[in-house]
Amino acid sequence: MALASPSELTTALSRQEVSVRELVEESLAAIAALDPKIHAFTCVLAESALHQADEAQARLDAGEQRPFLAIAVAVKAEVDLAGTVTSYGTSAQVTPARADSHPVARLRQGGAVLIGKTALPELAQWGHMTDTVAWGTTRNPWDPAHSSGGSSGGSAAAVAAGDGAGRDGIGWWRVDRGACGDVRPVRPQAPTWPSLAVAGC
Repeated sequence: MALASPSELTTALSRQEVSVRELVEESLAAIAALDPKIHAFTCVLAESALHQADEAQARLDAGEQRPFLAIAVAVKAEVDLAGTVTSYGTSAQVTPARADSHPVARLRQGGAVLIGKTALPELAQWGHMTDTVAWGTTRNPWDPAHSSGGSSGGSAAAVAAGDGAGRDGIGWWRVDRGACGDVRPVRPQAPTWPSLAVAGC
């Protein structure tokens, strides 16, 4: 079910064809198998994600309904996720974020399982590649000889590889999503590029 859409996953969960933990374990297994080759992630929250999966399953079993309940999501490394470093693609940042950014808080409210953070070029400044000194080059999962684009190259590569959903910045989502064969909806947000940034799920 790695490449299933969120609506397909929600249907499978409601029919009890699969458990939340199984879905999250599948995402984590895909990351473990593929990420050494494609470098989509800067941080994977395996233990936390499995704990969130069990909580989400309990909420589902109790009949709770939320838009992203039990769906695995990764966020870009420029977005604050409490307890993780907001690196902006560099190793200069070392202090973990104290609180979630607004998009992450909304994802949590919606029931999403946060599995990690995805790579971006240093300071999110390149639209044609995701290449950093700290994490190396993010590769296209369809053909590692090709670029995953930027600045959301890690998110695009993760989605294309079936590792989890992602988040976009600026108009470059057309580049990285196009490079990896993904399409994602967008909505305005304003942490780092106030008039240009968009957050998608």
